[in-house]
Amino acid sequence: MTSADDHEGAVIVAEASDAAEARIWVDALRDEGIEAACVERGPGGALGGASIFGAAWAVLVPRARIAEARGVIAELGGAHALVAYRTPGRSAPARAAPSSPWAGASCSWR
Repeated sequence: MTSADDHEGAVIVAEASDAAEARIWVDALRDEGIEAACVERGPGGALGGASIFGAAWAVLVPRARIAEARGVIAELGGAHALVAYRTPGRSAPARAAPSSPWAGASCSWR
């Protein structure tokens, strides 16, 4: 289990398309000893949990356990739902310099 301090650093690890999928992931995470919760995002969550088409369910875990949580969800076939996460202290990838021949290049074929 994690400490109470880790609760303050909760992050979204994945977004499920329905409540059942989110509950499966939360249960699996808890079985692995990772504290987890899910909340509905979007208009339904703001309306007290009313089911609305297009709602997403966010799965939250302590920041300190995100790598483990991503592995658990991926093993359950949920890799497509993992939320992008940048490791603290690492900078974003460098972008092409303006003088690069690829800067502003288009991907359309003629």
